[in-house]
Amino acid sequence: MDKKDKVLDLPMRKCFALQILKGEKVREYRLFTDHWATRMGEFNDPDDPDMMTDIKPFTRAHFHPYNKSWWLDVEITAIDIFTVNEAFLHDLGSEVNARIGDGIFVISLGKVLGTNLEEKK
Repeated sequence: MDKKDKVLDLPMRKCFALQILKGEKVREYRLFTDHWATRMGEFNDPDDPDMMTDIKPFTRAHFHPYNKSWWLDVEITAIDIFTVNEAFLHDLGSEVNARIGDGIFVISLGKVLGTNLEEKK
C-alpha cells in the first residue's frame, strides 16, 4: 500500500462484491447520515464545526463483510454528494434504495486492486 493511499473501509454483502469483480457494479452508495458524513467528510469551518466543508480524499475502498471472511480493494475515482430527485432516481434508482429528498454519497469505483474472492462465472 502506498503511503499516500487513503482507505475507506466499507462493509458489503458478498453478492455486491462479486458484481464489482464482474464489472457489473461501478458505484457504491451510502446515505448521507451523521455516521457516513463523519467517516467521509472534513469539517474545517472554524465558525461552524458541524458544517462539512469537503470530502476526504479517499483513493481506495476496502470492502468486506462484518466477519471479515473475504476482502476486496477497489480504486475510488470520485466521491460525490447528491440530493435524490426524480432525475437521479430515473438514472440510478435501480442501483440504490433511496427516496426523493435523501442525501446520498455516490462512490465511483475504478479498477480492482486486490481481493481474496474468486469471481463466479
